[in-house]
This record gives sequence, structure tokens and C-alpha cells, in this order.
Amino acid sequence: MRTPPALALGHVALLLIVTSGCAAKTRPSLSEEVRSELGTVVVVSLPEPPESSFAYPIPSRAGAAATGAGAALGVGAVAGAACLVYVLPACLVALWTPVMMVTNGVEGAIKGVPIADMRASTVSLKTAAGEPDLSTRFAERVASEAQRRVGEDRARLAASGPDSGKLRYAALAAEGVRTVIEVQIDRLRLERAQSPSALSGYGPSLITVEKLIDAPLEFTVEARVHVLRATDGTVLYKASFNRRTGYQKFTEWGREDAALFRGERDRALEAIAQEIAGEIFGPVPATPEATTTSAQTTSEPTTTEPTEMSD
Repeated sequence: MRTPPALALGHVALLLIVTSGCAAKTRPSLSEEVRSELGTVVVVSLPEPPESSFAYPIPSRAGAAATGAGAALGVGAVAGAACLVYVLPACLVALWTPVMMVTNGVEGAIKGVPIADMRASTVSLKTAAGEPDLSTRFAERVASEAQRRVGEDRARLAASGPDSGKLRYAALAAEGVRTVIEVQIDRLRLERAQSPSALSGYGPSLITVEKLIDAPLEFTVEARVHVLRATDGTVLYKASFNRRTGYQKFTEWGREDAALFRGERDRALEAIAQEIAGEIFGPVPATPEATTTSAQTTSEPTTTEPTEMSD
């Protein structure tokens, strides 16, 4: 059966909204002049804990059943309005509304998330997102990536957070530190995976509400970095970084003490740490062994053994 024009237009409009919100943002680049004057660098973790937010499924199977029936009723109402302007397929959908309400109510009752499962996943996810040393571990990753690029003598992790006041890094400057890199995890989120529509074809109901009542979620982490001159706190560079990964339902993210969430979180923060260090210090230099091996491979001539001819 062909999709009613009213539904098709709704899908297109939603798709346009989604794609317009995903426009790529240009990140500023650190100039070579500033990079050459970084000197001794210290990485500092700001004390503010990251925010966290989760897109929750519809609680309880009863609630999911009601949502499924309500979604079907909404589709039927739109189709009925289109039928008034003589769109024949919409009239057929409007007549089919009672069937859709029953089938989607049953689907919601079957696929809805029990309240106990949702509560257990919520506790696990909030615990994983609120680990007190998460920001410090992220700063350690950035410092480690900085050391890979410029050496341990030029980059290190600060032993403690910044002091208050305008010249909060004066003590570090007195120790010979020229540049301070402040890193911060801003947000950890589980949000609905970007999709053209939450409703799609599903047997006699014409639509399925599974993505509406228990949508697949993507993990998103957002972080930022400020590069400052230690002597006076002048901002030399600032940028935001983010990663989006994963495609699982809420209870899957929270299962087994949020093991999947923790794994994706750590991998995303590792990737952002590498990106921050690369943006500030450039790529990791090649090791001497790799350079020597490459040079030998290039310089050694290829010899061909003579072939003896037999009588």
C-alpha cells in the first residue's frame, strides 16, 4: 500500500529538520605562530562536573500501549483531514484507524519497558556519568597525548586544579610554565538516534511505534579546551569537540552496571583527547626506528641474480 501523501509530507518535513540541525561546524585552528611559542605546557582539569541527560523510554507496558494507540489515532486524524480535500488513500487510512489503534496498543504492551528495568538502567547510567574522577582521567589522556607529541619534558598534568582569581596560574608561571591547557567534559548524553521518522510500515497497522516508545539511543559526549598564557591568563585558543557513537536501546546502555555506556564513553574521550592534542601540537612524530627502516628500504638497490644457462 502506498504511503498517504499527508504522511509522506510529514516525513519529508521531519527529515529536513533533522538534516538542518546537523550542519557541520567549522572548528578554529591553532596558528603555527602560537604553536611555536607554547613552551612548557601543563594540562589542567576544571572542577565542574559534566552535565548528563538521557532520553527515556515510555515507562511501563501500559503506558507504551496507550502511546501506541494514541499515535495511531493521531495518524488517523491527519489522514481524516486529508480525506476532506479528496485524497482517496488518506480516506482509506482514516477508515483503518481502529485497526491501527488495536495493533499498536498490542505492540506497545509487548515491547514496552518494565518500570523496574528502566529504574535499574537509570541508576547505572547516572552512576557511570557522574564518576567523580572522570574529568581528571580525561585530562590525563590529553596530557599523555601531548607528551607523545612534544615529550615529557615539555608537557605534564597539573597536580591540582587552578587557584581562584585573575592570575590563577601565577604559581605555575613562576615554575617556568608558559602555557596552560584547560580541558573540560561539558555533557554526556543519550539521545534519540537521528532518523527520518519514528513511525514506519508495520503489517496491518501500517505503522510501528517501537521507535516511539523505546527508541534506539546514541551516546554523545561534548568537551572543550582553552589554551591560556600562564602569566596573565590570556586565551590563545579555544574550541569544542564532540563524539557521537553507539545505537542501542536505553536498557541495553544500562545493562550490567552500564558496561556498554562506560566502554563507549572511554573510547569517545580517548578519541577527543587525541584530537585535542593533534589540534594543539600537531601529529605524533615518527619514531627514529621507523624513519631509519624507511630510509634503508628506499636507498637499498634491487639486485637480480644472473641466471645460468645450461647446455
